[in-house]
Amino acid sequence: MLAIGSTSLFDMPSYRKGHTVYLDQLELDFRPKRKVVFLSTPIESYAINGKEIYVKREDLCCRDSPNMPPLAKLRGASILLEKLKAQGVEILGNQDTRVSMSGLGVAALCKELSMSCILGYPDGREGAPVHLQKAQELGAELYPLRPNYIRILYAQTKKYVEGKKGYMLPFGLVCAESVLAVAEEASTVPDELLTGTLVICVGTGTMLTGVLLGLRRLPVVVGISSGMSLANQERNIRRLLFEANVSQARLSEINDKLRLLPAIMPYSEECEFEVPFPTHKNYDAKAWLWLCQHVDELEPPVLFWNIGAGC
Repeated sequence: MLAIGSTSLFDMPSYRKGHTVYLDQLELDFRPKRKVVFLSTPIESYAINGKEIYVKREDLCCRDSPNMPPLAKLRGASILLEKLKAQGVEILGNQDTRVSMSGLGVAALCKELSMSCILGYPDGREGAPVHLQKAQELGAELYPLRPNYIRILYAQTKKYVEGKKGYMLPFGLVCAESVLAVAEEASTVPDELLTGTLVICVGTGTMLTGVLLGLRRLPVVVGISSGMSLANQERNIRRLLFEANVSQARLSEINDKLRLLPAIMPYSEECEFEVPFPTHKNYDAKAWLWLCQHVDELEPPVLFWNIGAGC
């Protein structure tokens, strides 16, 4: 086992106990007729330092939808948006960063659902980044803001959106729908690939939580932060697992197998390390770099979870 421990996620006296949840029971209460089709994704094999590394290509989940960015978190976001549409919501707001693909994804989903979309983002001298320009081409309203702490930017965008009678999406699309949709796909990974190590990039912790819930057995899971503090990631993971009503036995297993590591470079800095498949330079490429640097220390088989790619 790696000597890279993490604090316990679940040493909380108020944490719910005594419930058992298996993937078969993780059913969403709303199953819309999906306008955007999200596909199951392949597992490929690559050789690194003479060792075979398996890669879950979740960047291919939207490959039949030309407007959608390659981002697996949209599996669940699409369900959330269709729920909101059914409830009468017509205007959606999302707080983007200058590198995340979530804004473009929300804009693409809104176009498919005939909803309006407002994307707040920190402005810069060079104007809107390419992915937000593409979102604007899809009909999104861009709401540039003076750079500040993300919580302040989110509050400013939320006020603007709600002033237009819109609904503000959670930052980073942290929601149960994303977790459960990702868990469903994670359940397809063969058991024989889950006896060693899984490496994944961690942003808000939403994708990681879905993977932890969906895998039929847990390898050692190493999460490499893209920039968010480990404390905030742990808080998100705890809440999402709590909402999923996960059994105490599963929580103990996660506590034993999960290792969260801090970012290896600043969030806004692109990783120029060569990756043999499409990935995002601010996210998954950094986790791949870490994997390549530590491949000789990882218990095989090693599985890399590629969440998405840039545009």
